[in-house]
Amino acid sequence: MQWPAARIVTGIALAAALAFPGAPAMADAAPSAALSRGQATALDAIGNAALAKQHVPGFVLMIVSDGDIVYGKGFGYSDVAAHRSATPDTIFPIGSITKQFTAAIIERLASEGKLSIDALLSIYLPRGPHADQITVRDLLRQTSGLPNYTADTAYFPTIAHSAGVTPQDIMDWAGSKPLDFLPGTRFAYSNTNYIVLGALAEAVSGKTYAQLIKQYIVTPFGLRTLTFGPPPAGPVSRAYDPSQGAGPVEPWSPQSTYAAGGIYATAYDLIRWDALFFARLIIPQSLVDEMTTPDKLAGGAQSTYAFGWVVDTLDGRRQIWHNGGVVGGSARNAWFPDSNVGVVVLGNSETFDPAPVVRDAMRVVAPVPAAVLAAEQAAANAVAPGEDPAITAKAKIEYAAFQAGQVDFSHYDATMRAALTPAIIENVSGQLAADGAPSAFIFKGSHSFGAAGTVYVYRVPTPNAIVTMRISFAKDGKINGLYFVPEAN
Repeated sequence: MQWPAARIVTGIALAAALAFPGAPAMADAAPSAALSRGQATALDAIGNAALAKQHVPGFVLMIVSDGDIVYGKGFGYSDVAAHRSATPDTIFPIGSITKQFTAAIIERLASEGKLSIDALLSIYLPRGPHADQITVRDLLRQTSGLPNYTADTAYFPTIAHSAGVTPQDIMDWAGSKPLDFLPGTRFAYSNTNYIVLGALAEAVSGKTYAQLIKQYIVTPFGLRTLTFGPPPAGPVSRAYDPSQGAGPVEPWSPQSTYAAGGIYATAYDLIRWDALFFARLIIPQSLVDEMTTPDKLAGGAQSTYAFGWVVDTLDGRRQIWHNGGVVGGSARNAWFPDSNVGVVVLGNSETFDPAPVVRDAMRVVAPVPAAVLAAEQAAANAVAPGEDPAITAKAKIEYAAFQAGQVDFSHYDATMRAALTPAIIENVSGQLAADGAPSAFIFKGSHSFGAAGTVYVYRVPTPNAIVTMRISFAKDGKINGLYFVPEAN
């Protein structure tokens, strides 16, 4: 389902592992007089470059400005074998962007007096995990301390494709584990939080999550394609994972991701959601402000995570966003309040990184001074505090091993050893070798997932690409996750 900074990844993925020969450059243009010919051409070039560099089978880029859709195009295929083009009408899984819809439903239920944001979970959901220790607000802002069920490599693969798993099953799993930290003291992204929020919404309303999505979001605002789980009919994109070959793969079941990542939608409906939400037409202004204002944590630390939205800056301007990643889908939904511009990117491979597409599109639609871009580049190359030289040395060893195609399996846990097939190693090795030798290994931060381990992020410039490397280590020191993503710049 992805999360806003990095994830523990089971197995290994490389966004540029495979090409999809013969993919069309674009389809279904939505021209707008609000853009100049040069801007439209530049946006086309950004989409085509991402298609070529990241080798995603297909994706859609859509932009809204001052309430009007000014750009909407599909690039590549939604179904490779059928040669069906990706278009703005293509339905994609949106992964963890689902969380902002779940948070909006919770806010609506609170405004109706059916729950209190600051009440203990036990008041409404006695069978919830650690319900007498956690508030609803802790769940919304990801400060509950509940372990992340999708990061448990012994648990999540057993339910990922299950149509019968229930929210209570997942909550029982979480309740059997200790909290990673005292609620309210730290931020730690955990999909479990939003599973619990979905169950809470059902408990206080007496309706299913799918019914609540329809009642509060779909029907009143005409979001016709937005559904919990894939719709029974419509042009739904096939799911792809380049690390497993060029053919489609089985997506995760919506039951396994539920209120944390089970929604499907078109770019049209997601961009409409943005315009309506930030125009305060879905929930009142005070609640929009609450949902998009991160809280200070215990001790005064400032989080960037609000209620289903991340708040930070891009090129010196404020952005409010969330991403989403599931098997067969990677998405990003970003709103720039100072420019009144929204950018949505929906793709059909989890290894696709939409963030550079959003960044480059904004630089076209709302250009920023060269000095700001220079400062942004300097920040990208700045070393984050807290680097562990021993961990960095291990990361360099693994990068070089994959570049040479000579992986030492003793460095990896059992799940990773099983995932590292000869085909995957060959694909990753070929791309990294083509990129050339790294000129730097820039530490960009780390994040603990409690019992699941810690992920470390590095920016690796090479002669032909800039690669983001995410490597995670379990408590026993074994590598339990590895992810290489090329920047599309």
